[in-house]
Amino acid sequence: MHNRLAFLSVVSLGLTSFAGAALTIVPTYDASVTNDSRSASIESAFNYAANQIAGLYTDSIHVNILVKLAPGTGTLGQSNTPVLTNQSFNSTLRPLLVADAKSLDDATALVDDYTSAIPDRLFFVTRAQAKAIGGIADDNVTDGTVTFGAGWNYTFDPNNRAVGGTFDFIGVAQHEISEVMGRIAALGALNNDDIYDLTRFSAPGTRGLNTGGGNYFSINGGATNLRGFNNADANGGDAADWDNASLDACNAFLDFGQQVNFTETDARVMDVIGYDRVPVPEPASILPFGILAGGLFLRRSRRKA
Repeated sequence: MHNRLAFLSVVSLGLTSFAGAALTIVPTYDASVTNDSRSASIESAFNYAANQIAGLYTDSIHVNILVKLAPGTGTLGQSNTPVLTNQSFNSTLRPLLVADAKSLDDATALVDDYTSAIPDRLFFVTRAQAKAIGGIADDNVTDGTVTFGAGWNYTFDPNNRAVGGTFDFIGVAQHEISEVMGRIAALGALNNDDIYDLTRFSAPGTRGLNTGGGNYFSINGGATNLRGFNNADANGGDAADWDNASLDACNAFLDFGQQVNFTETDARVMDVIGYDRVPVPEPASILPFGILAGGLFLRRSRRKA
């Protein structure tokens, strides 16, 4: 599958605060889903995918996602995510990350990855990510839209996810949910970067702020390569996704008959970009941000190679 990044229209956001007990992903199913003959399977599988991710984090927020189907096979999965821009990493974002750090991964990233901002660029976060880090209040506003291609054959059964001739719907859903939550790369687009960009290296101490090959995810300044990013220049797809060195829900490409899980590495990504992780034997957690302003949309598409 390919993921393609494009900026869409400016959005005005109205916020209504309410309290939550833990991270809750709240899907709303569009008529394109509820009128589909597979609606019960789609909703059950999406709920399963969402609950698997939500159960990893303790943030008292709601991630509100509109779920849709698009006719045909023009896309496999796509996320459309409003983002909030911020003016300064050093004066606003980093102090909030410091205040909200709860895991060893957070602390390591703060020392080795987040020591300084990339000069002369703005930073943005998705709405859900902004809520997780304290930049905006929790609310019931839609944080993003996830769209699946209605023309594809999917397997929806959580106990039977590698079925020939079908795509693993749960894996595709987890890929798109994580994008709504903030697993996206800005890489200077419209002079913006994001927190995830600061975990991207091409060598120890050298940031990999491009869409080409040789870049990898690291939380210790590039000393440890935790997973390679997709070479979007050579392969197409999304530079924020993984290469296809092993099966993973967050890979850039997917083929029929493959089960792709949301892995430990994926869980660590979400931890260091702003979500409070449920304590694990090898720690990890989250981070917050500050006064966020402005609005635009990010859209990402996944397609079969």
